[in-house]
Order: sequence, then structure tokens, then C-alpha cells
Amino acid sequence: MTPQYLAIKRVILWIFWIGFFATLIVTLMPSHSIPKSVIFWDKLQHSLAFFMLMLTGSMAYSKHSKSIFLGLILYGSSIEIMQEFFTKTRNGDVYDIVADTVGIFLGWLVFLMIYRLSHAKPVQTH
Repeated sequence: MTPQYLAIKRVILWIFWIGFFATLIVTLMPSHSIPKSVIFWDKLQHSLAFFMLMLTGSMAYSKHSKSIFLGLILYGSSIEIMQEFFTKTRNGDVYDIVADTVGIFLGWLVFLMIYRLSHAKPVQTH
């Protein structure tokens, strides 16, 4: 592995973990604390957040993409449970879990395409 590859992988690892904890903080903070300018369609936000978590998580831990897939579904579900039972201004929503799962699945598909393209053997022509 080249030093450039390792540096990129390290950056992706940081992006994943920063995104992971930022998602937790934003989803559990009081709803009135979130600026109105960043609120757009809720389900799209869920899908985009979990798409990015899946993509960066799988890129950072490529040998464990299936575990990342399942772990993020559990993570999204846990957030909804925490919103329902441990916050006063948030409510858990099963449709948020569905949106998270859609984002996770799409992120996994994009990761698989990138992985297969980057590991494809060159075609030899005669």
C-alpha cells in the first residue's frame, strides 16, 4: 500500500467517526436547538446521513462492510429508541429507521461498485 493510499484511508476513517458522533449529537439534541436553515425533508436527511456513514465506514473498514451495514441499522434503530425514551423534544419514528436503511443500502451498493472497480483485473488485449 502506498503512503497516499494510507493517508486517504486515514482521512476517510476520521470522516466516518466524526460523522458517526455528529449524527448522534444532532439527533439527540433538543429540536429547538437545530437551526431552521439546516432542516429540510427529514427522511432525506436520514438517508443522506446514513448513506455517507455506510460509504465512509465501508471504505475505512472494507473487510468488514457487512458488519458496518448491520451495525449502522442497529445504530439508527437505537437512535430512534433513545429519541423516544430519553429526550423530551424528539420522538422515535419507524419511518426514520426505514430512511436510514435505504441510505445504508445505497451506500453499500456504491461502496461495492467502487470496490469492484478498484480491484478489477486489467483486461489483456492481444
